[in-house]
Amino acid sequence: MFATGALWWLATSAIGWLSWPITARLFRHGVLRGYPYSRALGLLLLTYPTWLLASLNVIPHSAYATRAIAGCLAVVAFIAAWLQRRHLIKCLRANWSSFLVIEALYLVLFIVFTVFKSNSPAIFHTEQPMDMMMLSSLLRSHQMPPADAWFAGYRISYYYGGYMLVAQVAHLTRIPAAEAYNVGLVSVYATAAVTAFGVFYELDQHPSQTYCPAWHRRILFALAGVIVLLFASSLAGIVLAAEQIFSLQAGSWLSKLGGSSSGSIGDWWWWLAGRVFVDINWFGRLTEVITEFPAFSFILGDLHPHLMALPYALLAVGTAVEVGKAARTAAWWRIALCWATPLIIGALGWINTWDLPVYAFLVFGVYCMARVRSGIEIKHFLTELPGCAGWLMMSIVLFLPFYASLSTQVHGIGVTYYTKTRLGAFLLTTGALVIPVCIYFARARMRLVSRRRILLFIAVTSCPWLLTMVIGSPGRTLLGVAVSLSRGPWVMLILSAAITLSLDALWDRHRSATEQLMIIAGLIGAGLLYITEFFYLRDMFNSRMNTYFKLSYQAWILLSIASSTAAWRLVRKVRASKWLMVAGCAAVGIASAYTLMAAVSVTRLTTGTPSLDGSVYLRATAPGEYGAIRWLLEYAEPDVMLVEAVSSDYSAGNRLSAFTGIPTLLGWPGHQRQWRILPDVVSERQETVERIYTSSDPDEVLGLLQEFKVNYLYIGETEQVLYQINDERIRWFGQVLKPVFMQDGVFLFRVPDYNTKDTARLCDDVFSDVR
Repeated sequence: MFATGALWWLATSAIGWLSWPITARLFRHGVLRGYPYSRALGLLLLTYPTWLLASLNVIPHSAYATRAIAGCLAVVAFIAAWLQRRHLIKCLRANWSSFLVIEALYLVLFIVFTVFKSNSPAIFHTEQPMDMMMLSSLLRSHQMPPADAWFAGYRISYYYGGYMLVAQVAHLTRIPAAEAYNVGLVSVYATAAVTAFGVFYELDQHPSQTYCPAWHRRILFALAGVIVLLFASSLAGIVLAAEQIFSLQAGSWLSKLGGSSSGSIGDWWWWLAGRVFVDINWFGRLTEVITEFPAFSFILGDLHPHLMALPYALLAVGTAVEVGKAARTAAWWRIALCWATPLIIGALGWINTWDLPVYAFLVFGVYCMARVRSGIEIKHFLTELPGCAGWLMMSIVLFLPFYASLSTQVHGIGVTYYTKTRLGAFLLTTGALVIPVCIYFARARMRLVSRRRILLFIAVTSCPWLLTMVIGSPGRTLLGVAVSLSRGPWVMLILSAAITLSLDALWDRHRSATEQLMIIAGLIGAGLLYITEFFYLRDMFNSRMNTYFKLSYQAWILLSIASSTAAWRLVRKVRASKWLMVAGCAAVGIASAYTLMAAVSVTRLTTGTPSLDGSVYLRATAPGEYGAIRWLLEYAEPDVMLVEAVSSDYSAGNRLSAFTGIPTLLGWPGHQRQWRILPDVVSERQETVERIYTSSDPDEVLGLLQEFKVNYLYIGETEQVLYQINDERIRWFGQVLKPVFMQDGVFLFRVPDYNTKDTARLCDDVFSDVR
């Protein structure tokens, strides 16, 4: 276990160390020359060429290709280091203490997270099997986009960039997929932490009047910002933790404060923090709303796109900080980082497509404000904008092979006229992050109310209602107004005030580059929450559930950065700042109590020896299935297919294909309907699999298996229950097909006419082992 973790830590750290000369060339205005970002950017520089060459069928996606490109990256890094040796040495000497803190932070978090995951390694709940399938498919595929292991013959139609990043480190270290899943999750969060550290470190630039020396102050602020962003919980998490401390039923206090009234049992009490409220209209309850935040996502343990995008979302924020500094003295084509910005922003679309427009707008907005504050003439500024916007569009061009294969169920914009978020639910989720931003901007002017602020507030408040009338109808607009009045318009008013104060702050020409980023981050964060009160992307759920989840998650990131910076600046302006810092640290500690208590509860669910292997739990709970997985990983040839039962979404089925990456005819049909516009094909596949397992005609069974080029047929507990397969039926399959594996009531058969000689040899080996 620890050898696996140490090897992964060494690989990711080496990528970061090698990439720093390249990162330093791009982040020239940063105090640390981009060192905290080098792990995230370095892995992207390694992965993108590998993916692009495999997508264009130039070279196959393999461990050899990854290592060859890593060697090329090392050569470029050494050249960059030699050319900048004086600047790099100077930066190291001036900031060696901060460099040590960054390395210590990554190492300590990596160790702590590894210990946590080794005590809760099982990949079995929520969407973990799906994430495992994605990673296994990538490691097994030689072409891009990767084959879909749950839809044989088709390619993955999902944002798979994050899995690709994890797969490259697995290729470098030769760590199996089931272990790479857990240690990859560890490295994603540790990398996000050091990247966030770099963002906060750069945001604290002004000379301090406090008792701390400058570098101590910066490190303290950066560490506090990391905790708020990645380890603190929402107010709902604090309430749930308090319920546990006082031995109350989970959700009892939460429901009284405006959260969901449904409780959770036992060690899963922490789950309610990610499902705080349910949308309710005048006619009853609607779909639950997902209210996750980064700490919740890590405790849950899904290696999902929104979590894997964290380091790169923060890298985009760091890019905005650098661009904001450089653009005060140079146009975009003279800024080195601007030439790499399409790759950084484009990678977000590849990892988690929802993030791309948000962070593209952030970088573009910061650049525009910096150029305006530089004193450039308006006519010259306007001539720059088309080129800058066009260059940002390269973010999509660089990843065209990905978008060419992506299909989606999104079919327009829906209007959220039937429900609105209540004030209690808002404060329990992201509302607390909006308050410091409002206070900071309200104090920025002597007069809280001014003519400009009143006009801005009226415009911000009325615009979404006008759009609702255009997109929806006058009737829906009136219904939305009635719902808002009945449920309370306080959330919309608070968000309107936050947006108004942020827009008003942009008019101040004396703001620093880092303060402008704080303003724009707060503006976008509040704006994202404001959008969810009125609109959503229409998908198969036809509700705002997914839109709220994706946008509020990004709002958490941006508002955490804005509110932490605002609170820090407010504390520094007060004479009793030392005591306020102590109080702030105590508040952050209380907010982090949920994360610690939830982690302890999760580890209680696992028994046995600590391990990073996500499939090892099957050794005790389903030894036959575990043996079949190990057999396929060792003996199955490349480009084979198998048949297993079509299991319902979020169930324990389809684990063979998930853990091996070998495609099956159909797995998790509900997700397949979300990913691609092929509902008829999904239904036909489901019927085909049922006919294979239930037909009494050997010619029909063989015909179907050979029609889909299936090599293996699997019979386990799920298949026996779902298709009522008894011992007689298993013997029937043994006469039609070639048995190659048998253990504890689990059977694996080989379809004939596919390398029959080798199959017979393997069959003899297996049955001799069983005996």
